[in-house]
Amino acid sequence: MNNPWTNSDAAFDVMFSDEAQFTTIKTNETSTLRCCVFPREDIDPFADGDNMSTIKAATVLVRKSDWTFNAAPSVGDQVQTPNGDRYKVASIELEQNWYRLTGRSVG
Repeated sequence: MNNPWTNSDAAFDVMFSDEAQFTTIKTNETSTLRCCVFPREDIDPFADGDNMSTIKAATVLVRKSDWTFNAAPSVGDQVQTPNGDRYKVASIELEQNWYRLTGRSVG
């Protein structure tokens, strides 16, 4: 009997069907990688006067095996999603075998 927990990451393959362009700040490399882009979200304002902000946030998941750069993702890297929106990475979390990148929109 095969071990069901071996190569269980393959179950998530269908999720990583988007392609986005990534640019690293550490090595100044640019490449298009397979990923999973979650829809844009409005950033909650810090104060009542900030409610007119046009800043958006996005979450992008990239499998470690698809990350082809010489350095791990870092704050300040840029992502351009398939629809042309650009984000600067504000936080990075390692989950299972992928990076969760949270980005803030760039003008």
